[in-house]
Amino acid sequence: VALVVYSIGYKLFQSPVNIEIMSGLQIQKSAIASRLSNTGRHLAMTLGSSIAAIVFVFVFHMSGFYGEIMNANTSLITSATTQAMMVGALFCFGGFILKIRQYKKV
Repeated sequence: VALVVYSIGYKLFQSPVNIEIMSGLQIQKSAIASRLSNTGRHLAMTLGSSIAAIVFVFVFHMSGFYGEIMNANTSLITSATTQAMMVGALFCFGGFILKIRQYKKV
């Protein structure tokens, strides 16, 4: 269910962003811009997944769990997921603050 919600949200958000990026460019530069946009998106997904995995491992080890994730209890998985989401929210908030500071300098 979560993957379906993610996919719908991703498609609803990403299409207008891509259209906006491509509409402001010359035809000759649109291929490069498309490649850079896709590369940035995939890099962000990879980094996000890696950071979430690090948070999961940290939470599991701090709780003393060293087995397979399939054998972990539900509360431990919920706790690790909550912690990973909080770290992601902090990154988003940090990016928001940096963007606000950038606009104030202009």
